[in-house]
Amino acid sequence: MDSKEPAVIGTRPAPESVSKNQPPSALRRPSGAEEGEAASETVSRLERRVARLEAQLGLSPLSEGTGAETAQGATPEERQGSLELRIGEFYLAQAGVLALLAGTGFLITYFFNVWPAGIAGGASAGLLAGFFLLSALFRLTYPPMSFTLFTGALVLLYYSTLKLTFFTPSPLFENRYLGLAPAAGVLALQSFCAVWRRSQFLAAIALLSGYATALIADGLHLTLAGVATVSALAVYFRLRHDWDRAAVAALFAAYAAHLLWLFGNPFLGHPPSLRVEGDLNLVYLFGYAALFAGANLFRSKALACETSNIVLSLFNALSFYLICLLVIYTYHREQSALLNLSASGFLLAGATAYWLYRRSFYSSAFYALTGFFALSVAIADRFQGPQRFIVLEWQSVLVIMTAIWYRSRLITVANLVIFLTLYTLYLLTGRADAMVHLSCALVAIVSARLLNWQTGQLDFGTESLRNAYLLTAFVALPIGLYLAVPRQFVSLSWVGASLFYFAMSVVIKNWKYRWMGIFNFLLTAGYVVLVDLAKLDLVYRIISFVGLGLVLVVVSFVYADRRRRRVRQDSGGRPEATVPRLDPAGPSEDAGLQIRR
Repeated sequence: MDSKEPAVIGTRPAPESVSKNQPPSALRRPSGAEEGEAASETVSRLERRVARLEAQLGLSPLSEGTGAETAQGATPEERQGSLELRIGEFYLAQAGVLALLAGTGFLITYFFNVWPAGIAGGASAGLLAGFFLLSALFRLTYPPMSFTLFTGALVLLYYSTLKLTFFTPSPLFENRYLGLAPAAGVLALQSFCAVWRRSQFLAAIALLSGYATALIADGLHLTLAGVATVSALAVYFRLRHDWDRAAVAALFAAYAAHLLWLFGNPFLGHPPSLRVEGDLNLVYLFGYAALFAGANLFRSKALACETSNIVLSLFNALSFYLICLLVIYTYHREQSALLNLSASGFLLAGATAYWLYRRSFYSSAFYALTGFFALSVAIADRFQGPQRFIVLEWQSVLVIMTAIWYRSRLITVANLVIFLTLYTLYLLTGRADAMVHLSCALVAIVSARLLNWQTGQLDFGTESLRNAYLLTAFVALPIGLYLAVPRQFVSLSWVGASLFYFAMSVVIKNWKYRWMGIFNFLLTAGYVVLVDLAKLDLVYRIISFVGLGLVLVVVSFVYADRRRRRVRQDSGGRPEATVPRLDPAGPSEDAGLQIRR
């Protein structure tokens, strides 16, 4: 009688096809050695199958090769063959297509030279339709060739459209404004194709074609309004499709087109000369600058430090203001101060918008620096003589305040360099006006105090900048006093300057002003010995020496008292611990205990 064995947990049931009378050895799992043999046999079968496939395909068997070959994935012969294939398949094809397009361009020119414009335009359209058809056929099989054909056909279509009216002996349209309509249609087609194919290169071609069309229009409002319209399209491409290089190319092309138009449009063969009717072109310059400023302003804040953002802001501010200077001093010299002030306000407003809306360090700094330069030009136009330098010096305080607000190291350093250059130039001119030097000293001290006041709010160190301002004040203040007071009272005025430094040190608790006072005392002493002793009358000589001596003694007493107070603070207020009393008979035990206490 068959007995049923209990089921073992974790084992799989035997298949139904296995007989119950089959011995247990037939149902056991294969051992590790048996599994290894089976895997090895499987690999051997796969290798034999691969060998047969290689023999059928005529391929050489794969060898282990050297380390260099395995690292690069191919032998030198294979890499050379790959380069040869790439050159033969792609570069030669591209060169052939470009040669074909160039030849087609010459053929289109020949059509317009020998045939009427209408017939030549129809023949050109038929040729270009063939190029578009070839581009569509090769789009999947040869994409680079297809793109080159498509791009070249678009360029030649624009060229043939222009030839219908311009640069041809027998134009189809006598009215140039009517002839611009087909060109505008081709520009719209190019822009559509750029968006359709998501091609920044096609977008750049459309923008450059647009600027060329605006120059060909050759009119005040038509040309400049066309440049503004194409610039707006470039801004749209940047904001909507993030095409940075196309926007940068459009920036340079827009201002170059304005300059070409301003110089008589030599692009059309006119002799270069400034236009007479250039009064209103300043308005368009403001329009270009506002458009390209918006190309950065309304982008994501995370992209503020992109290279394209920095390039656009820098060259937009510089190009705008440099061409503004040319226009202002060519057509509006009488209103130069007011117009420079307007340009300054526009640029500073742009800098403020960049800082408030984007917290952009570079863009706000570029617009602010250009705006302050325009303000300096307006001040130089409005004021004359020493007043000009005084107002420019106090402008430096405004720049410092703006730099602190923007937390801009660039503006702060640039302001210091310009401030020192301005004062050095005034010294080199040999002019002697006391108020310029005194104003310079006061501006330097105020600037140093502003930087020190906001040190904790800035992201950079200001120690060296403050030292430069204080050094400038140390030089300018004695010169200003020397020019401002009578010669017999110069040394006394310098003594007063030293006392001013010491008073500043007490009020703001800054040791640098004490050192400035000490060095100023040394300067005063040298002046008294070398100048007052030789040139002043006896009465003024007495006043100078006595006044200087009394002040030096008083200052010495103040230092001595300050030292004693510091010693008492360090010893906890017990003077006997620092100055022990000595007994002639020798120190007693009580004295030693007193000293130790």
